[in-house]
Amino acid sequence: MYWQCRLNAKTFEETYENKLFLTILPTGKCNFNCSYCLESEQNFLRDRMNEQSQNAVLKFVQKNISKYHELRVVWFGGEPLLEASIIEDLSKKLILICNSRHIIYSASTTTNGYLLNPEVFEKLYNQKLYNFMITVDGFKEQHDKFRCMHNGDGTYDKIMKNLLYIRDNKQYRFVHITIRVNVTRDVLNVIDELIARLDADFANDPRFSFMFIPVNNYSSTKETDETVFIKNEELDDKLNNNELF
Repeated sequence: MYWQCRLNAKTFEETYENKLFLTILPTGKCNFNCSYCLESEQNFLRDRMNEQSQNAVLKFVQKNISKYHELRVVWFGGEPLLEASIIEDLSKKLILICNSRHIIYSASTTTNGYLLNPEVFEKLYNQKLYNFMITVDGFKEQHDKFRCMHNGDGTYDKIMKNLLYIRDNKQYRFVHITIRVNVTRDVLNVIDELIARLDADFANDPRFSFMFIPVNNYSSTKETDETVFIKNEELDDKLNNNELF
């Protein structure tokens, strides 16, 4: 199981050579109300990607793709799966452009995973969206405290159900799921047990990997309780002392 990823300058340069990278926001809206979120109504555009913008992306790719040998698309938000139909439609068209010019196409997304049910996952997988980063902040108790819906409902159970569906369906052999854990003080207190659970649930599936990110106080609009936030060194000490790392 691959637990951590580190990039150096050389890798960064090699990765970007002769590849076109596009980050596309099908929407700036989000169905979650995470207390530590950097994005807010005040500092982030919340509109849905309109048809004019979609066409502009396609025209840009058609005009410029011949300069590259690969196109990599990142779907971001907000919560991009709120507009899964836009992702599906644009992906089909981008793949056709790439195929007609013998260009390699790949795609990834950062999503909260709540809407990644079997039907949605199947549609996106069929359009070569294979790489997903999904956040699970600890066990249900910790996760639902910070990553809830706007009405306060928890989200852990549904996300885990979606993840376990993918795990249990081996035909999706190209998929790769990075489970991101944003480590608050609450999560840090149970991190050894959490790592053991993640290891038990996913260690035998190479399609899953994990990353742990300390939650710092970078939001001035929501959670300000300093007992929530941790220092990078605190997380490093915990991980270095865990036998799985």
